[in-house]
Amino acid sequence: MLSPSPHILKCRPPCDPSRSVSLVAWTSENSTAPLPAGCASTAIDVFFPFLGVWEMLIGMGLLVRSLNRTAILLLFLQVPGTMLPLVLLPEVCFTQFPLGLTMEGQYVVKNLVLIAAAIVVGGTVRQPKSPAA
Repeated sequence: MLSPSPHILKCRPPCDPSRSVSLVAWTSENSTAPLPAGCASTAIDVFFPFLGVWEMLIGMGLLVRSLNRTAILLLFLQVPGTMLPLVLLPEVCFTQFPLGLTMEGQYVVKNLVLIAAAIVVGGTVRQPKSPAA
């Protein structure tokens, strides 16, 4: 049986595997706390598909060489949000600091590894040399 592409799942919040992670749920619930009750659930329903599209654009941009710079820019804009749980919620990310990672911690560290790989890819992107005048 074929399973749906993970990119398609990112755009459909009920199917997104990361949505089941308590860290993501906690962050989304607490980041919308100052909003009125009706707006908070709407903000979450808009945010998750937006984040899914954002991550898909990064992935597709890294596959197309001419879009690598744009993808790396999008990735760097995402970096602070990726690292935030390690600082704000170490008890959720670690069972024993620094190597005992919980499932949520593994998810965050996986994203940091992908960011490091994108930096390596970004180091290979060069401006085309203009002919000598």
